Amino acid sequence: MQQFSNFLNGYAKAFNKRNNRRGALFLDFTKRIEIKDEIYFSTLINYIHLNPVHHQFCKSVEDWNYSSYNSIISINKNSKLERNAVFDWFGGIEEFIEFHKAEHFTDIDLPNL
Repeated sequence: MQQFSNFLNGYAKAFNKRNNRRGALFLDFTKRIEIKDEIYFSTLINYIHLNPVHHQFCKSVEDWNYSSYNSIISINKNSKLERNAVFDWFGGIEEFIEFHKAEHFTDIDLPNL
């Protein structure tokens, strides 16, 4: 978490210097919560990958360029993603893809951060 904080602080300083401004760029502090069960973990993956579709930024999960989804399923391309861990979690690449095709997007309850 500290590395992420350092990155954001460095970015804010550089942005402010370049644009001759002062002050915070981000209104809220970045917070994290512990994922305590497997169902919640799978729900979060579903939420993250399908959120652009839910909000109609794109028509399918494959269309969103800013998602890890395409990198995960592109097994012929190099990536630093832990594809095997993802496939182990879902039971294989086919199951991972089917998981995202299913109509089970839900507005999950995120704790107040």
